[in-house]
Amino acid sequence: MRLLLLASQVTERKVTIHNSFPQLDRLHEVEIKTHSDDAVNIRSLQTNTNQQSLYHFCLILSCQLDIHILTMHPTQQKNKISAKVKAAKSTAAKKTFKYVLVPENRNDPIEELVLEYSDATIVPCLTQKCNAHYSKQGLLGQDPAKREKYREGIIAQIQAKNPGFDPTQQPELVESFMGMQMCAMEPIVMPEQKNGWYGVSLYCDDSAGQKNSGVNERATAIMSLCGRPLQVVGDAFFSACRDDQKDLYERLDLPISEFSPDAKWVKQARNQALAKAAKAKKDQEAMEPKKVEPQVADAYRQKLQAWMDEKLRSFDEDSAVRTSRVEKHGSRVGYEEFLREKIEEKFKKSVKQ
Repeated sequence: MRLLLLASQVTERKVTIHNSFPQLDRLHEVEIKTHSDDAVNIRSLQTNTNQQSLYHFCLILSCQLDIHILTMHPTQQKNKISAKVKAAKSTAAKKTFKYVLVPENRNDPIEELVLEYSDATIVPCLTQKCNAHYSKQGLLGQDPAKREKYREGIIAQIQAKNPGFDPTQQPELVESFMGMQMCAMEPIVMPEQKNGWYGVSLYCDDSAGQKNSGVNERATAIMSLCGRPLQVVGDAFFSACRDDQKDLYERLDLPISEFSPDAKWVKQARNQALAKAAKAKKDQEAMEPKKVEPQVADAYRQKLQAWMDEKLRSFDEDSAVRTSRVEKHGSRVGYEEFLREKIEEKFKKSVKQ
């Protein structure tokens, strides 16, 4: 047992061989089997000698500890590790989720599609897939006339942000924009804590209008059922996820069997839209003027008049204020007219006649 105390330590069913001998400095993996046939794997048995010396060392250790040590040839070990890595990669690549394609052409069937992803591509995988779909569609569908119209649309978008832009001076920039493919995402079911962070989104071609794509009547009808009136142009994809906008993000299946007007997610979207509309109405009502008693209205008007009188007093007594207001309003009369319009506006916003 002296060798055990010097060269190894048994902790939680794992045996660690310490570097107590000069010849131990190369990593190998061995399998240790105890009397009870309990298998324990370690990877800290090292040697700078050949595999035969390692085997002899194992025999000595086996005799001292009264256990069986089965050595593995380095090539076998390498193949085993490689197989484990490949298996892990294969398992990761098999992650999939289902989503739905609603073609623009109503004569084409709605399809259930499956997309593979990994941990690294879980977020961008669907956007990339949609972009590839729309890019291919654009290349096949653009005749010269459509391409020119698309080009004109791109130029109009650039000039809307940069009025001085001359496409004849920078044709390469226009071509660069024309070659870009962007996918627009429209939330339908908003992830919330009360719905388990469940969300459904619409993916569509951001440049579908410029490509002269037609209205997707079926996707537009679905959006309307969800309480989100939106005219969808071109092919549309629908997908589900779980997203808390922090650390949690999962791709979820949205099979074609759940793609119907009475589906749970459609009802969730409609309820969210109704709640949002009700809140907007309530907020708008809170901003509208309130009907009050005549004496209250008179008191408020007097308060506004007092505010205007104070402003005019500052104009008369403070030369700095007077200079500033004359520059802006032309004269005391002009400043007074401005103040009177302002108090009338305040009164109308606050008091319903």
